[in-house]
Amino acid sequence: MADDLHLFHITCGGCTADWAGDDRAHCGHCHATFDSIAVYDGHRAGGRCARPQALGLVTTKNGIWREPAPGRRRTG
Repeated sequence: MADDLHLFHITCGGCTADWAGDDRAHCGHCHATFDSIAVYDGHRAGGRCARPQALGLVTTKNGIWREPAPGRRRTG
């Protein structure tokens, strides 16, 4: 039900990023925002930030990094 949907609007105190939804993850080191905790964890494997592009992630129009949609190839 639409009445049960509550989006949290969050901003980062260390950069200008903002996003909605409690399922997102923002990195306090590189200040990239990710679609999920799992995608964030993948970018921090080894204790360092990996560039999202190097992991094959794509960005939404709102600047949130996510995995490509199934069946879609990355361009560029």
